Amino acid sequence: MAVFKGGNGAPVTLKALAAHLDLAHSTISRALSDNVHISSATKDRVRRAARDLGYVANSGARLLRTGHSPVIGLLVPDITNESYSSVARILAEECSERGRPLVLSVSEDDPQRELELVQALLEARPAALVVTLTANPKKATLAHLRGTLAIQFLRSDPRVHGHSMAIDDCAGGRLAVEHLADLGHTKIGFIGVPENLSTGSARLRGYRTALQDRGIGAPLEWQKLRPPNADAGARAFRELMGLKKPPKAVFIASPQLALGVARVVQEDKMRVPADVSLVAYGNSSWFNFFAGGLTTVSLPLQELATAASSILFRELKRPADERVAPTTLALAPFIIKRASTSRPRG
Repeated sequence: MAVFKGGNGAPVTLKALAAHLDLAHSTISRALSDNVHISSATKDRVRRAARDLGYVANSGARLLRTGHSPVIGLLVPDITNESYSSVARILAEECSERGRPLVLSVSEDDPQRELELVQALLEARPAALVVTLTANPKKATLAHLRGTLAIQFLRSDPRVHGHSMAIDDCAGGRLAVEHLADLGHTKIGFIGVPENLSTGSARLRGYRTALQDRGIGAPLEWQKLRPPNADAGARAFRELMGLKKPPKAVFIASPQLALGVARVVQEDKMRVPADVSLVAYGNSSWFNFFAGGLTTVSLPLQELATAASSILFRELKRPADERVAPTTLALAPFIIKRASTSRPRG
């Protein structure tokens, strides 16, 4: 039986909350469960009253009734990455509006830790999971995910047969090269995340395709960066610019790598874009603080997180045997031009 503490501190049943609102007990229960047959106005009224009165649902009773808890699990590799922290915030807001707790776990891109976290999440019998998997998830992890409602986010592993919400990273790679080629660059370097990540391979594919389409010379690639952090970006950029004939433009395929590049630019007193034009990939607040701002392949994360939330809560309203076929969504990124790119000089 679900209870909450009333103003006098005495335990009050869900039936008492229904009496307080002059609604049927079943209406209260369905409103709190986000039932599709209850109007939005009634749901808002019930949730507001429950919140004001300090209502706390009995998750054990719900688990016995439905077979799962109201919890939504979110598993990401790195919460310091602004893309993932932004998504976590958006999903938390969407869950809060529906009276569902969001439980965040961070794998640190470690397959063993990822498996342990998935197992821990599943022990709580979550209603669904939103996951960004490592490059090489354990077989047991994949088996666990096949047994629950799971939505893949940003990265996609074809062995997980479920909904996938991502960015068209191949198109993003093409956009970066095409922008630089339009400025007249013919020697364009690439610094990217590991190719065994779906995001890494797609961005590299876009880079190579655009070079080929534009008839630009051989690729200059620094790809196998582990971990793909600022230190790796700094090392790769120094090696790239230390070539006998270094590129006059570089596409940096992640915000973390770009941070390392920015550090080298400052330490070596390089002139951007006079010495080298730079295009970064992703969304990060510090891009605007780079001298004049970094030209960026920006990602529609708000739209993607909203789409994932919409599919997630739509599926939760359906019986398991009536859920629709998996949806694959890949939204297009776009270029934001700032002061870090120009025509080649010298």
